[in-house]
Amino acid sequence: MYPLCALDVLLRITLDRQLAWRDGLGDQQDLIGLELSAERLLETGQLTLRSSNMTDTALASQLTKAVDAFDHSRGSAAATVTLVEYGDYACPACRDAEWIVKEILNVMPAEVRCVFRHFPVRQAHPQASHAAEAAEAAGAQGKFWDMHDYLFEHQRHLGDADLLRYGAEIGLNTDRYDDELMREVYASRVSADLVSGMHSGVIATPTFFINGARQTGSIRFGVLLVAVQAAAQR
Repeated sequence: MYPLCALDVLLRITLDRQLAWRDGLGDQQDLIGLELSAERLLETGQLTLRSSNMTDTALASQLTKAVDAFDHSRGSAAATVTLVEYGDYACPACRDAEWIVKEILNVMPAEVRCVFRHFPVRQAHPQASHAAEAAEAAGAQGKFWDMHDYLFEHQRHLGDADLLRYGAEIGLNTDRYDDELMREVYASRVSADLVSGMHSGVIATPTFFINGARQTGSIRFGVLLVAVQAAAQR
């Protein structure tokens, strides 16, 4: 995968800003935070300032990184529909979307597989990156979804001391968990998800892809369920 162009990211933000606000996909703070995230990734070399290519990044509406064994998923491995969410643990809209995703799994347990990828908008939600790292540290002990659910349930309390406490509360090996969290062992994994989301045109959270196609419009149960059902019938 080629380095993502920061100019493409900012162009995409400009193109989609009004649509995102209209459909409730993000707020001004989220979008400004994403712009600042692009600047931060420039400094690490994960973004470049090459010329904008309107055929790829700037108008991306497809998932550019295929789901693989490194992704966190729940649902049937034989599902005909894969629902990928880019989310932020400190984002209230992502918390609200959780029940929608779970209800879709309840309604279509054999047909749907749900994948969660990290998209922390750091400047808008300063605690989001460490929360994502906490989920990854729990995942290393086989409890990604336990921590995932716990973080959303306790979204108002995502400070470092809280994250350390949550490891014990969900039954992790706390010596390992605390050490990995303090050393930011999984920061690169979280950043990789963030960059893959930018490549796929993600500008706000939550953003969903259904069998690789970005879902547009408001995130409501009925709307998302109909889209998933339509994908299952293709």
